[in-house]
Amino acid sequence: MRTSNDEYILPDGKIISLGQDQQPPKEARIWNGYDYQNQYWVYQGKRDTRTLTELRASKI
Repeated sequence: MRTSNDEYILPDGKIISLGQDQQPPKEARIWNGYDYQNQYWVYQGKRDTRTLTELRASKI
């Protein structure tokens, strides 16, 4: 099980961080994290299609 939080964006643009055991507000949408309903990773509101090489390069 992951221990990192997912980030959700509210309609007013505010980003909130929630753990997997917390329920996001109905109007919030996933911003960074894992979309459990669609079963894919999300980065800045879009499906994350970066490769491992690209992810490692972005950490430098």
